[in-house]
Amino acid sequence: MTLEETIKRRLQAVPESPGVYLFRDAKTNVIYVGKALRLRDRLRSYFTPGYAQTARVAELIHRATDFEFVTTANEVEALVLENNLIKNYRPRFNIRLKDDKNYLYLKLPVTEEFPRVHYSRRDRQVDPPAAPVPHLLGRDLQAGQGVPRLPHQALPGAV
Repeated sequence: MTLEETIKRRLQAVPESPGVYLFRDAKTNVIYVGKALRLRDRLRSYFTPGYAQTARVAELIHRATDFEFVTTANEVEALVLENNLIKNYRPRFNIRLKDDKNYLYLKLPVTEEFPRVHYSRRDRQVDPPAAPVPHLLGRDLQAGQGVPRLPHQALPGAV
């Protein structure tokens, strides 16, 4: 059985749930860690002909000989797990979060009389309450490309 056939067969067993996936090379080293809202769709996209639009993705797919995945309860859990796995493995193809930086967290100090929103790189457990910015406001905020139009889009239940 060829590597391509093996991967296709393994993709059928991947669930639709959110989670984190790891690509491994021939030496079983982790070369990439990613997260997905729907693991099956995301992993299949890598092995779809014509997907590798950049040289980096093409090289990743060429070097990957195996993958594994971990399902999570929700997108925030996947985000935190991805961050921890990148810090642990330091995969070659993960450009962001490879150093000591973390995702930005959005802090809303509820103890203040007039709470203001702050950004922090400190962990939620150390400095609550905070939530990862990519989850609340979308990934575009990190690139400076957008903010929610209505307050309830960013903080459901706040309005």
